[in-house]
Amino acid sequence: MTDNIFKDMREQMTPGTSTVDELWRRIEAEPEQLEQLEQLERLDQPKQPAADAGVDAPAAPTVAPASTPVPAVASASAPVPAVAPAPATRKRGSRFARYIPAAAVMLVVAVGVTAFALSDGLGNLADKPGLTPAPTVTTPTNDSAANQQLVMASGIEVPASYQELYQSILAHSPELQYKQQLQALAEIVPGSASEAPTEDISAPLSAPDNTGMSSSDAGSGAQGEALGATPDSIPPLSAATTEDSSAATATATADAASGGNFSQTNVQVANIDEADIIKTDGNHLYALFGNDLVIFAAAGADTAEIARIALDKTAEQVSPGNSVELYLNETTLAVLYNSSTNVALYKDDSSGSSTSSWPYDFWVQNTEVLLYDVSDPSNPRYLDSFGQSGYYQSSRLYNGVLYLISNHYVYGNEVDEERPGTYVPLLSQGGQSKIMPVEDICIMPNYDFTRYVVVSSIDLAARERIDQQTVLGGGDTVYMSYGNLYIASTEWQTDESEPYQESVYTVIDYTEKSVTHLIRIGIDAGTLAPAAQTRVDGRLLNQFALDESNGYLRLAFTKDGRSYRILRDAEYGIENWQDHSSEAQTNGVLIFDPNLELAGSLTGLAEGETIQSVRFMGDIGYVVTYEQIDPLFAIDLADPYNPSVLSELKIPGFSTYLHPYGEGRLLGLGVDADGSTNNGNKLSMFDINNPTDVTELHTLALGEGYVGALYNHKAILVEPSKSLIGFGKDSYRTSSYQIEYLLFGYDDQEGFLPLASLALGDGPDAWYAGDIRGLYVDDYLYVYSGRYLDVFALDGYERLASLQVSDAEGAPYIID
Repeated sequence: MTDNIFKDMREQMTPGTSTVDELWRRIEAEPEQLEQLEQLERLDQPKQPAADAGVDAPAAPTVAPASTPVPAVASASAPVPAVAPAPATRKRGSRFARYIPAAAVMLVVAVGVTAFALSDGLGNLADKPGLTPAPTVTTPTNDSAANQQLVMASGIEVPASYQELYQSILAHSPELQYKQQLQALAEIVPGSASEAPTEDISAPLSAPDNTGMSSSDAGSGAQGEALGATPDSIPPLSAATTEDSSAATATATADAASGGNFSQTNVQVANIDEADIIKTDGNHLYALFGNDLVIFAAAGADTAEIARIALDKTAEQVSPGNSVELYLNETTLAVLYNSSTNVALYKDDSSGSSTSSWPYDFWVQNTEVLLYDVSDPSNPRYLDSFGQSGYYQSSRLYNGVLYLISNHYVYGNEVDEERPGTYVPLLSQGGQSKIMPVEDICIMPNYDFTRYVVVSSIDLAARERIDQQTVLGGGDTVYMSYGNLYIASTEWQTDESEPYQESVYTVIDYTEKSVTHLIRIGIDAGTLAPAAQTRVDGRLLNQFALDESNGYLRLAFTKDGRSYRILRDAEYGIENWQDHSSEAQTNGVLIFDPNLELAGSLTGLAEGETIQSVRFMGDIGYVVTYEQIDPLFAIDLADPYNPSVLSELKIPGFSTYLHPYGEGRLLGLGVDADGSTNNGNKLSMFDINNPTDVTELHTLALGEGYVGALYNHKAILVEPSKSLIGFGKDSYRTSSYQIEYLLFGYDDQEGFLPLASLALGDGPDAWYAGDIRGLYVDDYLYVYSGRYLDVFALDGYERLASLQVSDAEGAPYIID
């Protein structure tokens, strides 16, 4: 037997396990163990397809991209299996290759028997504590019964122990299943465990230190108790959630709140703040430059830097990393910070010639909130830090409570069932860590990724963590109303049929489609209560595709998919692919009640096109799709059980961002296109006074160049009361980049009025400009481009100062 037969497997060998070649040598030397394995394999033979018997069939090629998740189980309402089912077809190779699935059979039987005993029979699995029965989907009043298949709703599982959580992860992690199969073989073959040294990365985590954690953590697990109840007992919406969070214009100034005259970050929902790279309180500017927090006195021509903090040196508890965004809450500054901890593990030597081991790196990703007291901005003082596992996903700030969302991946090769710290997210405060309490963990049905979405609520003034919640299943789109946090995860799902015969071919049918999992977490002054979940066929554009009004969630989606089949002749190794069809891409709007049961649906919009932008405004939703022309749909949502299209405006190009602009006006920023030709960017103003007859009043072509505001709503400044629209543009001219900030006014008679094109980042470093933000304080406009802070007078737009934020420590130098 050659040493390179299982070379591809060696890359996945885990610490404490011999190489496959060594296991094989031991099996050859132990005839009794070899006979045991052959007996196990004979038990497994009936699972092989008939056409596969005695023939080495080629493995099925990867159809979807490498990032495609492992397909979910077929039924959304079925309980998560203890272990993953055997694949429909398996590649058969050498003798030893057949022993791995044989060992897996032993694991399946053992775990299955245990699960049966614990559940008092398979028929009673639905009564398992913490598993909510699947609610019935409400039939929409304006659509066919087929539209009910868009949504599959079921309960959320709450694990009773870390071991139960581990079994769920095992069922969804091919890496972990493979690791267990190798471990089972090692147990069958005596003495096969390697003596190579390993570093214990999670021993401290199995006995977490709660020092430094707030007292509120101890009782936070009660939030999950409602999940074991029936849908009727789902926590009711708070009074705040009945307000229409989409009715008001989200862009807000601080006039009413503080008497000042300054702009704030452009957000989706009024009074729910979103993090950004620069904030102002009307007197000072707080900006992030790399890993430096820089504070400026906002004083027009006399603007100057007054303080600077190196974030990664701010305290011993802060790990090296990089800043992301920040919040300003009265005199507390909260910096969101991604950090990574490098841990050395060990891996078997890839040569297979010995049992020596070599170290490799394993990175543990964390999201931290660094708090500073800026009551004296010239002398900021570090207060504390809060952390949680995973990379930063999103956040919101409402009534002084910060809601922090991160995504934490679980990698099967590093998981140890006896050490929960290897597969359970961590929480930290002031450098002291503990494992997430199991009662604060819930499991989405049929998730495809072994990742968690971790949510914490932190009272910034009191400097304490109020609550925490973790959802196994992950999430990539976040929307928050006044009383609920919605987290969505979109995946490309592949389903396959059981093999069947056509002539000499073994055939498997495949269907692929986008699927979005959605969970509602109720919020009340920081407490977090998972309340409902659902699954939708289709994908979301971004956070603006979600909106809540009067307790109903409105969701805009694009639905796509395709089907095909693969025919295999195992005897001759022939494989043939046949496309059945590519499902026509369509769009629509779904409306859900508080239980996330489908209330109404509107489907089949703009076949063959894709949603480019969405804006919900009270009882009307505006949806832009695009393929060759721009249909702007106005949709009546007043009756959540019967949405309907009021009007459809078709114009060249499309808008990627829509923004309310005063009474009866809707601003669009997007792409000027004619058929398949892109002619640059454009501004549009729509008259929406009569939703049944929406018209485009004015447009303005902006030419070529990169406009960040097309894809990031925080990068645009919109203030109708000042007739002011501003955003940055990066364009290449002759031999250099031109970084500029564009300002426009608007008048119903004259249309868009170009006010100024302000050059930024003069000199050879212009191309260093990053995300561009514009904000005003009193009579001055401040434009921050990551490397420069430029100051202009709002009257005449004369540049008064330009401060380069130096790479070196110390004060910046003045250009003008």
